[in-house]
Amino acid sequence: MAAGRRVTVGAVLATVVGAGAGCAPALAPVPAELADMNQDVAPYQVIDNVYYVGGNGVAQFLVTTPAGHFLLDGGFDASVPRLRAEVASLGFRFDDIKYLLVSHAHIDHAQGDARVRALTGAKVVASARDGETLAAGGKGEAVYDGVYSWAPCPVDRVVADGERVSLGGTTLTAHLTPGHTRGAVTWTMQVAAPEARPGAPRLDVVFFPSASVNEGVRLVGNARYPEIVADFERSFATWKALPCDVFLGVHGAFYDMERKRARQLEGVTPNPFIDPGGYRRFVARAEGRFREQLASERVEVAVTVDDLPVHGPLPPGVDRAGLADRIIATLGRHGLRGVYGFVNGKSVADDPASEAVLWRWLAAGNRLGNHTYSHLDLNKATLGAYLDDVAKGEGVLARLVPGSASWKVFRYPFLFEGDTSEKRAAVRAYLRERGYATAEVTIDAGDWAFNRPFARCAAQGNAAALAELRRSFVSVHLDELARVRGVTRELVHREIRHVLLLHLGAAEADGLDDLLTAFERAGVSWIPLESALGDPFYRLDPEAPSPDGAALPYLLARARGLTVPPSPADALSGRLS
Repeated sequence: MAAGRRVTVGAVLATVVGAGAGCAPALAPVPAELADMNQDVAPYQVIDNVYYVGGNGVAQFLVTTPAGHFLLDGGFDASVPRLRAEVASLGFRFDDIKYLLVSHAHIDHAQGDARVRALTGAKVVASARDGETLAAGGKGEAVYDGVYSWAPCPVDRVVADGERVSLGGTTLTAHLTPGHTRGAVTWTMQVAAPEARPGAPRLDVVFFPSASVNEGVRLVGNARYPEIVADFERSFATWKALPCDVFLGVHGAFYDMERKRARQLEGVTPNPFIDPGGYRRFVARAEGRFREQLASERVEVAVTVDDLPVHGPLPPGVDRAGLADRIIATLGRHGLRGVYGFVNGKSVADDPASEAVLWRWLAAGNRLGNHTYSHLDLNKATLGAYLDDVAKGEGVLARLVPGSASWKVFRYPFLFEGDTSEKRAAVRAYLRERGYATAEVTIDAGDWAFNRPFARCAAQGNAAALAELRRSFVSVHLDELARVRGVTRELVHREIRHVLLLHLGAAEADGLDDLLTAFERAGVSWIPLESALGDPFYRLDPEAPSPDGAALPYLLARARGLTVPPSPADALSGRLS
């Protein structure tokens, strides 16, 4: 029978039941959690030569031509007999399907591809990336590998971006729009407008794959799909540039199918599926959700380093200048410039050679701040002695950075801000009067505690212990990053700019590259301290003395009576002694 010739519904329905009996593989079941997406919907003409042949939740389209037909997606394997009957009920032959065009390789759209190919001889057309997934029966897919699988389906033609597939005077164009999967394709075509006069402009049809980020999928630091963000960015640019008059998609909910079909049955004109505004709104909403998730996963962090030029014991064969050079070089490799190092001037007085560390720090484009002259404990010192120590620290900084006020950034030693309200208020007033900004901290994972055991294990040559220290050094900081992000969101209901506290020690020199890399994979981007302190969060005041040092979020949480999860660093403290 010639391609495109209409046949009786009853004749084809009769052949559906018995086709392939005894030789075709059994129909694969629809996963139970997806069964509600596979209810029957009567097939219908959408517009011109485009017909709906899908279920209630998973859309499929038949595009007919005099030379044969296109099918967009094979759907569930168990729905193939229904699909065949629906094509017949529209008056077309199922085995006149010449091309099976793949939107993306997820089970609800691709499980039936191999059966449709076997029954019709249609050529399966897909992108290279999703073609690999189809041919592997779902194995290797970035989200559902190991969760869903199906009969492997060979791909007969791999399409590149912008490539066209033509048949019987109808052409569909592939637009590679990865993100939802690595190889998702948006198919487009043109149709005649209803009741259009000869020569009238044709309508652009978009068959939309999906723009959703699959549940549980991270955009930042996604080891299984590292390029997911860049792929989505390019895809949204493509979608926003596509002309669209008729908006269709792989799920009817995307384009309000039920309402539009009901209006079509009521005889509403023009055709309700002509909805360019609906397409634009859908893409805008999808992009908004994508950017909202991306923003929630990304976090900006300023790195700061305390106790320059001397902190902690040194392993054998390491000197202060060499240790500082390693830290400075690592910061530079990660694009960190202008990092504040907080200085205890007494270290220079005790060891004049250590001043070379400060000059190296400045030569690399980094900055210095005041950490008091002798790392004084505000809770133990008198107010007068503490303020004198702050002033004495200024003398060292003014000599190192003459003619600049860039060093007027203060970091409380031990993060102790005063054990009485009077002392706390007096120091804050003093710093304000002298033009200081206070470098509060949000991320403090107790990095200083690693330095003594690191030096000891290095002296012993204990490679296994050093490896465990390196692993723990990174993991405790990642855990603290997650913990403090949760606390700050509870406090201000948004992502803030964070300040990370580190020290100029041997453990930091050894583990800093791994730590910064791990933070970057977790969605961290680096910002200057000045930018971080510009966040209104740092203007919040717990307005209470703090007998023990703590990062600002925990001081605020304590003042508000909030319960916070235990510190990852506390769990390690006994093991690091």
